[in-house]
Amino acid sequence: MKKMKNALRKHYIAPYDPEHPDTVPEESAYLWIAKGVKESAPENDEDTDDAAYFDGDGTPEEIVISKKRGRSFEGHRDYGDAAQNYVADLEDAIGDELLCWYKEVQADGKQLKEGPARLSEIEIGDGEASEFESIKFKITWIKKPTKKAVVSAS
Repeated sequence: MKKMKNALRKHYIAPYDPEHPDTVPEESAYLWIAKGVKESAPENDEDTDDAAYFDGDGTPEEIVISKKRGRSFEGHRDYGDAAQNYVADLEDAIGDELLCWYKEVQADGKQLKEGPARLSEIEIGDGEASEFESIKFKITWIKKPTKKAVVSAS
């Protein structure tokens, strides 16, 4: 089994156009979330219910009713990075101002997930005086992302 480092998983963010909510952004609109980012973690929130059925032995099954998926990011603030600046510009935004597009390419580069999302939990500048300024934020898809194979540009 081939193992891959987390750094090979690519994350991108692009502006959301409320007048064309289902139009996937052009590749050139996507900004790579990487510079200064030290950590990334899945953010999953599921609503579940338990049910037991007569075709079983009466043992309840956990059924997933709904699911929110996304990712949190944390690292050092870099004022020269376009993706970080995009997020930082929305630090005081609320509601639909926080809508964006989020794309995640798996580490082997063969498949991606993409869809409209929402930024939240934007925090900039935390820590001791001797530390580098930080940036933290979360991106959550607002509906099930589209999965597709990555097509190489060759």
